[in-house]
Amino acid sequence: FFFPITITSHPSFSVMAPTTTTTSSSSSPHLPLIGPWRSPPNDLHDQKINNKSAIHSGDASASLFGPTLGGPPIHGTTHHTQFAPLLFRHFTLEAFMSTGCLSTVFHIPVTHKQPVRCALCEPASRDHNNNNNDAVTLYMENLKGDKVLTGTATVGRLDPIQRDASAVRQLLAKSMRKNSARSPSSIIKVNVGDTSPRETVALPFTKKLGNLFPYTYEEKLSRLTEPHEFYKREEGKASPFKRPIIPLEAYNILMTMTLDKAKWSSTQNANLADERAIAWFGACEVRAINGPIHPEENYTLSREIVHIGSTKKAESVWLETKLMQHAVVVADMLLQIHFLKPPQSSSSKL
Repeated sequence: FFFPITITSHPSFSVMAPTTTTTSSSSSPHLPLIGPWRSPPNDLHDQKINNKSAIHSGDASASLFGPTLGGPPIHGTTHHTQFAPLLFRHFTLEAFMSTGCLSTVFHIPVTHKQPVRCALCEPASRDHNNNNNDAVTLYMENLKGDKVLTGTATVGRLDPIQRDASAVRQLLAKSMRKNSARSPSSIIKVNVGDTSPRETVALPFTKKLGNLFPYTYEEKLSRLTEPHEFYKREEGKASPFKRPIIPLEAYNILMTMTLDKAKWSSTQNANLADERAIAWFGACEVRAINGPIHPEENYTLSREIVHIGSTKKAESVWLETKLMQHAVVVADMLLQIHFLKPPQSSSSKL
């Protein structure tokens, strides 16, 4: 039996000393770790895709989920930063931002300012050479106790077997087994193996990031549920890396902010799917390989469609993105994007 340790965090991520003891022989005796309740904002209500309102606006979400959701859902990877204090407590900040992997599968939408909290649980696998490298399971829940997302987290340079054990890659493998022979689609417009030209991306502090993220990076930092001094321009110089670092949710921002302008090799078009289809994230894995990632630095980005899956109600594109600097892979991301035509939607479950 495990007594959870509740973390109370503030901008510098200090945590309270444990007030309970653990009676388990676990290799990670301080697990589980449970974070405080937070109310993440929907900062993408003005997001545009193909010059149309995205799912984070009222009109698009109403056509997908109906009135039962209670408002537009927030961007799923916004939740990643809320895990940071727990991940840094378990793995250390320096280790996780250098080689950490956060792999999350989204289950239930969260609306603007809806309270949620996250937890790190028992190791999903054992590293007998270094217990601190155990892969841990994780989840986020709402006030009803419903699991908003589940996932895994690791640090270190993993071998292929270890890496394929992550939550998102397990989901990808399951979809690949189910959809080994894909039938023609009226929604998806790209093909497996499609790539987009390499491009240069960066996160400047004060420049608008584009239609997909209609704010500046500085504005984004002001909205984090778990702010940190090391994310800031000047204060970040005191980080272990001597420069500011970007928060976990900004990995997805950096690697998708130009996705609406990508030209896929088989179509020379930016559309992943029919323009009428509504898109939302099903899963996202972000991994630092030679991290951390720094704001205001140029990176080279490449993308590839690695799988296309389907259910009765939707089709999904699996997109792998690599972020490089000076020919070294700094980070990568595996993203599942669901596409659904509004007339087909009557349920948030796929």
